[in-house]
Amino acid sequence: MIELTLLPRRRSLAQLPLEAPEPLHDPGADDPEAMVLELKLPLDDDPPRQLAGFTFFWLRYVRAFRPQYHCANCLVGPYERTVSAAMPLPARIALRRTEAVAYLCGVADSGWAANFHLPLTYALGERVEAETVSGVRIIAHNARELPIPWVEDGWRDFPLSYTTCRNWQFGVDYFGHDGVARLLEEKLRSAELRSQEVAELSWMRQRGMLSLDEARARLLAADTEDAGPDFDLGYTTESRREFEEPPEW
Repeated sequence: MIELTLLPRRRSLAQLPLEAPEPLHDPGADDPEAMVLELKLPLDDDPPRQLAGFTFFWLRYVRAFRPQYHCANCLVGPYERTVSAAMPLPARIALRRTEAVAYLCGVADSGWAANFHLPLTYALGERVEAETVSGVRIIAHNARELPIPWVEDGWRDFPLSYTTCRNWQFGVDYFGHDGVARLLEEKLRSAELRSQEVAELSWMRQRGMLSLDEARARLLAADTEDAGPDFDLGYTTESRREFEEPPEW
């Protein structure tokens, strides 16, 4: 008889264990020429804990693109097993520098605008810094960030579930589209606002170019009646950086 193992349900902060996990340190990350992914807590003296705030959090070594799918299904390649939505923090992980693309992706509990995307390639001596909406600092050593150009609505008759998917947008830009592959998944059903402006705003906030209040003001300015009332929760629930004043709302 085949035994089935049920995957754990998404856990909130209240469901995380009270006992602090051990920080994750990959010995291979000590190599000065290694491509290293480092995840640091908001403050250096914060006690170790598990990552929170993401439904999914993964890193995939991308080797091919399947444009008939969107989200993680459109990218082909093995996952880095040490990266997950409940991984211990802080963490230092040596990535496979022989892989052309290492794509770090986080699907936020609070909505599309708070999702995290960081496609990387090996680049000795370079460094990429970013932050999640919960203030987790992400540093990629000996790495360069790859672009994710926006795909216009209606491109080759693909629906918004495809053209607004950042994984899919990356695949189209990096691998191209054969002009033949068609969609095999459902159309977008979410009412949240998905636009190039919001995607760029999210990227700027996560790269430290905007304060929380600046990001929130610009996000609210982009609101429409069709966006629904909760599309900006990724910023109303965001942890404030140490140097930022309390919000005024």
